[in-house]
Amino acid sequence: MTVQEKIAETTRITTAAEPSAIVAAAERAAQSAKSMDFRVKRLEDSHDNGGTFAVQTLFGAKQLIFGVEIGDAGSDGCRQVSTHIHDATTSQQKLFALIPVSPKNVVGLRNYRKFMANLEAEVARL
Repeated sequence: MTVQEKIAETTRITTAAEPSAIVAAAERAAQSAKSMDFRVKRLEDSHDNGGTFAVQTLFGAKQLIFGVEIGDAGSDGCRQVSTHIHDATTSQQKLFALIPVSPKNVVGLRNYRKFMANLEAEVARL
């Protein structure tokens, strides 16, 4: 899987819940997606129809930035919740600092996937 394919990962969830409840569910999902070396944190520019989250190191360096968007309610009263990656840091092992010996990895992708799974579970509870 290429870096572009990994970054293109999205989640789409259909729910009848209110946007404020979905935002609260996203914040709970972010809290449970942290690991020993990374945490998921909601950024300041977030709003009621979603927001921006970041996978950060323990020192606050942003490794992966992604958005959660909450769509308007349709005629059936359900709304779409989607996630997508805005920006990501990649890493690659190199021999003698020049020769690549491994494929590129997206730093923080594991935490993003954990966030997506947790978000699906939290929204299902609403």
